[in-house]
Amino acid sequence: MPVRAARLPCKADHFKIKADGQDAFLDGYMTVRAPYGFTFEEECLQFVEVSESATFGPKVRFPEEFAVWPSDVAISTCRGVDRMASLWLQFATGARLIANQLYIFRIGIKSNPMVTPEVNRWVVQLGSEASEPIEGMT
Repeated sequence: MPVRAARLPCKADHFKIKADGQDAFLDGYMTVRAPYGFTFEEECLQFVEVSESATFGPKVRFPEEFAVWPSDVAISTCRGVDRMASLWLQFATGARLIANQLYIFRIGIKSNPMVTPEVNRWVVQLGSEASEPIEGMT
């Protein structure tokens, strides 16, 4: 299941993901790897958002090309270690992230580097599949 991911323009902590080819439906980790110099909160669950009503702020709907994160796919834990955040996804019976749908999530950053990293790329991994490196903001 190849994964595509990208940062949303002007939103350093907003990402979109898409599972290509087949649905994702098994419990497992989604990992976000930031460029050197960024750090995530150790307990980062409270800084993760997937709901349409809160990701961009109250009363701001997702653009049409994005699917709403399924309510029966829960992110139950988030653990940050330096520039890596590991989010545990739990799928209720019959729940899935549908192949080729774009889903948005937000994860807060504890700290940014003082200067833009020379290699300024992010990677999102879902299960054993990882995205191509995502160019960061400058």
